[in-house]
Amino acid sequence: MSKVNPQETVADLLLWNDPKTKTILDKIAQEKGIDLDALAELVDWQRRQQLVNRSSDRSSVFDRIFEHEQYWK
Repeated sequence: MSKVNPQETVADLLLWNDPKTKTILDKIAQEKGIDLDALAELVDWQRRQQLVNRSSDRSSVFDRIFEHEQYWK
């Protein structure tokens, strides 16, 4: 099983796909002693959490609507 490059998971974002922006990000990360792979993994995790939260919110809204007795006869 091949391991995915963490930066490939966020390559669609401006921070990673625009050369000038990526250069700035890389410079700042180096100054702060942060590996770009770590940042990429954190950004990817955050995006996945947003999807989970949206799905969870959607479920609670659906539950509320479908359990509302006055809506259904």
